Amino acid sequence: MKRIPGGSGRRNLSAEPGSSPVILAPLVRRSWAVIRPFPRFPASVQQSCKTDTGRGLLRRYDVSNHRANDDYRLSEMVKVCLSGTDAVDPARSLCRAIAGAIMTSWQTVHDFQDTALALASLQPGTFLDVFVGNERDDATADPYRFSHRTFRNPLLAIPKESLLTWANGDPAERIPRLAAHIGPFERIAFDEVREDDGSIALTATLLDHAPDKAAVLSAFEPTLMPCGWSGNLSDELESRRKRLSPLLAHADATVKAWAVEADRTLAKAADAARRDEQQRARREQSFE
Repeated sequence: MKRIPGGSGRRNLSAEPGSSPVILAPLVRRSWAVIRPFPRFPASVQQSCKTDTGRGLLRRYDVSNHRANDDYRLSEMVKVCLSGTDAVDPARSLCRAIAGAIMTSWQTVHDFQDTALALASLQPGTFLDVFVGNERDDATADPYRFSHRTFRNPLLAIPKESLLTWANGDPAERIPRLAAHIGPFERIAFDEVREDDGSIALTATLLDHAPDKAAVLSAFEPTLMPCGWSGNLSDELESRRKRLSPLLAHADATVKAWAVEADRTLAKAADAARRDEQQRARREQSFE
């Protein structure tokens, strides 16, 4: 039985690839080996012990039993264990396990919010391959959609240069897939809109690199109308119209035509919402 420095006889779980999966309770109890310092050993030895043990635990983690309130602990282990080029394979295994659980259970990608952010930040190419690329035909299915009213989009944790490097590996296939997950109106979180250097700028960049701009614009269509909002709907729709400005001024005729039509659709919806809000306000006043 191998020992971990300071571990009092704990097994080296990374050496047991055939072991049965662990649920979060033992994962939490044993995660001391990943996050606890070993002051009597050199830093390189400490990191090696943390990394090897943590990867062993992650390999055995039963993703199908994952719950949203388990996510922070799992993400912290990912941050310690899955950075660097030597972590590509274990990161890919974890991404695939999460992807499989999402499509075969009640879970959605948002149950793994913190873990997805950590994986996207540390292993962007691997994360994109599994969740956005053509590893799975259903990569743009609803359970995978990262865009959400209240959850952070992990793709926005990836530097634009890394996104473009990955997308340019197969731009005709990958850029429309990215567009399905990053629309012009993406939020970092609820009530936090990326206007200056966020998703609208990224949207324009994706269009500039896309061989088929119509395919990208088609992928944007489902994101045009909000699925949720705070305050008046008319204000949210007018805000979206303002954020379309870069596309309304785009040099490409196809992009500009799409933006003009999108602006017209949003304007009509905003007018209708404003009338409903005014009628509701009058009813409330008369009731009082």
